[in-house]
Amino acid sequence: MTTFRICSPEDVRNVWSTISHLNVTGKQATMDNIMLKTQESFGWSINDTTTRIRDCVATNLIIESMESEGAVYMLGAVDTPGSFTQHDWYCFECQNAGKVISCESCFRVYHEGCVHPRAHAPEMSFVCDWCRVTLHRDYQDRECLKRVLSQILVDALNKGGSHFSHLPESSWPYSEHQYRLLVANHIDLDEMQRKIDLFSYNSDKEFLADLHLLRHNVIILYGTDNALTTLVTEMVINVKSALDSVDFNELKVFEHSDCKVTLVTPTDQLTEGRNGVEGVLSREQGFKGQKREGCDCEWELVAMNELVTLQDGWRLLYENHREKMIVEFLGKLNKECDAERDRLRIDMINQFKAELESTKRELDKQYAQKLKNEVQTLMENHRYDVSQTKKTQWCSKCGNEAIYHCCWNTSYCSVKCQHESWTVHKRTCRRRKAE
Repeated sequence: MTTFRICSPEDVRNVWSTISHLNVTGKQATMDNIMLKTQESFGWSINDTTTRIRDCVATNLIIESMESEGAVYMLGAVDTPGSFTQHDWYCFECQNAGKVISCESCFRVYHEGCVHPRAHAPEMSFVCDWCRVTLHRDYQDRECLKRVLSQILVDALNKGGSHFSHLPESSWPYSEHQYRLLVANHIDLDEMQRKIDLFSYNSDKEFLADLHLLRHNVIILYGTDNALTTLVTEMVINVKSALDSVDFNELKVFEHSDCKVTLVTPTDQLTEGRNGVEGVLSREQGFKGQKREGCDCEWELVAMNELVTLQDGWRLLYENHREKMIVEFLGKLNKECDAERDRLRIDMINQFKAELESTKRELDKQYAQKLKNEVQTLMENHRYDVSQTKKTQWCSKCGNEAIYHCCWNTSYCSVKCQHESWTVHKRTCRRRKAE
């Protein structure tokens, strides 16, 4: 099982329209207001509304914001975590929500009740009918295929396909962000034309598969009762009819011809099934079930059909296992490369640390010796200064260096200081007493 949604595309659109209407009318999109509006517009019960709102919040289709009035809901955004998934969210057969099984070879998902019982055997991986159709890659002439598909696409645009040149279409009431929340795999006619120009299609079946994907997306966006859904369904039927009428082998022989195809709408084909993949399967494997003329050996035909079916199954298993082995090998190789890169990085870091420690020790040793020499020089200068200071006489009056000696340890720097200090010093002056 893959990630699935409980809320159908129609319910999601109804929830979005309710929230948008409440915002336009100036009301907050609280749970109570949403319940009242959905009950009035769609007849939903309280439990139905609560379940759909919770599923939309869980799958990031709407955002729940807690405010003072309670939980307020707003439209989701594409940058919310978990907005995208590897597979589609809705069944490719009925375009509805619910528990689905995913194809091992592509993005398509189906309800168990929407697939053929033989296509989903418990002992085998599930592969959808479209992958079975495109498995036999009978590569057609690229140039001729391009001309044929371009002509068919131009005819489809002239018959009303211009609505699907770019999705979302102008009538889509929401932003492209909401479009990306509903449509997991984008496709439109402009994108298909670009793929034609780049020779991306190897066969007409791949082109038809993209056209059915377009129909799948349109039904999700607009619903089954919309006029655009009817238009895209008729366009798919017309294109399939045009492709069925083309003999690519004959066109390959006459590759200088115009290879023009007219898009015709047979009235007896407008009631075809919605998917149309059964017709492609029958055209791809048309020899199955046909009895050879003049041969009554029914068991040979049955055995041949069973062998072809078994061959297809084993081929699909081989391709799936081959892809898984490639993924595992690439994962293992990436891990080995990461481990080798980490080992080299650690070795380089350790080498850098060793060189850094060695350089640090040498610098510490050099600066320690330099500091020792500086300290020794300063100490010698200090001793010299102290010695000189001790030999110097200082003025007893102002403290400057003295040049006039009076007696014993009394000296003066000038006559002025001597005269000013004499009134005090004369009582103790030894020179005077000696005289």
